[in-house]
Amino acid sequence: MSSSTVRSQLIQLENSTKKKLATYSSKYAQYVTKKANFKEQELDESIEKLLNDREILLNNITADIGREQEEDGIHNDGDDLKNKYLKHKHLLTNDQKELNNLRSCINQERNRLNLLISVKKDLLTNNISSTEEYMNDESMRIDKQTSVMDKLIQDALNSKNQIMEQSNDILFNTNSRANNLLQKIPGISNLLARINTRRKKNLVIMSCLIGICTFLIFLSF
Repeated sequence: MSSSTVRSQLIQLENSTKKKLATYSSKYAQYVTKKANFKEQELDESIEKLLNDREILLNNITADIGREQEEDGIHNDGDDLKNKYLKHKHLLTNDQKELNNLRSCINQERNRLNLLISVKKDLLTNNISSTEEYMNDESMRIDKQTSVMDKLIQDALNSKNQIMEQSNDILFNTNSRANNLLQKIPGISNLLARINTRRKKNLVIMSCLIGICTFLIFLSF
């Protein structure tokens, strides 16, 4: 294989490497995701393969140049070719460094991004836990207050019932004593009997009057 053909191959590989390094830098180094996707891994592997192919080709050609110099004794042309291949070797070294720098930057940014995501997740989890604890505390406090109010209401109802029972007992005893007292007074029982009889007569009269009025109203229709 001639030196011109080899140089042409090297230049093609170098151009492909430059393009892919530029894509790697603009697309993946500036917009880092939390995890490398398939396309990013594929691009990284293709750049690595280009660099390896260039290194193998340079090593083989450098050895061929040394043999040609020994066989032909042409030092000027050989030295010129060797300098050109050394320049290609220098480009290879620079491209390898650029790839390593891109990898390092992406890894650092990815680690930082994942750390931020982890911190945010922890904060969100802590906030949820704090909210749940606060709600549980509030629920317990409300339950305690409700229990106290229920106890106060129940005590008030019990007191009311006791007062009503005592009032009924007092009224019953008062009525009993008044009746007993009235029965002991001469003539009072007869007067009460007459009053009750008159009340009954008045009720009978009123009932008859209401019945007659109702009947007349019914006939008028």
